[in-house]
Amino acid sequence: MKGNSGHVDRDVKELSYREYIKARYVNAVVLARELEKTLGKERAHEIIRDAFYNDMTKMVKAELVQNPVNKFTDFVRMEKEENEQPSFRNIVELTYPHESETKLSLNVSRCLYEGCLRSLTQLNSAS
Repeated sequence: MKGNSGHVDRDVKELSYREYIKARYVNAVVLARELEKTLGKERAHEIIRDAFYNDMTKMVKAELVQNPVNKFTDFVRMEKEENEQPSFRNIVELTYPHESETKLSLNVSRCLYEGCLRSLTQLNSAS
C-alpha cells in the first residue's frame, strides 16, 4: 500500500469484501455466542440490538450535524448518495421500487453481510 509519503507497506494484504466482513465481525459473533450462553439468547440479543441501535443513533446524529435534513427530499438525496458509495454498492445491491414526496422504499436483492454473518454464526455454533 502506498501512502502520501511514498512508503510501500509490504505487509498489507488486499482482502475481498467477503473476507473483510468475516474478519471484521468474527469476534462479534464469538462474543454474541458467549453472551447467549451466559445470559440466554433473548437477553443477549436485546443487549446487542440496543448497543447497535445506540451506536447507529450517535453516528446518524453526527452526520445530521454536518448535513442537516430539513425535508424528506434531503433525506432521500442523502440516502441515495450513501448507497452509491463504492464501499456500499459492492456489498449491497438494491433498488428503489417506490419513491414519492413522502415515501422511499428499498428492495435489497443481495447483501454480503447476511451471507457472511450467517456462515460465521453457523461456524461458531458448530464449535
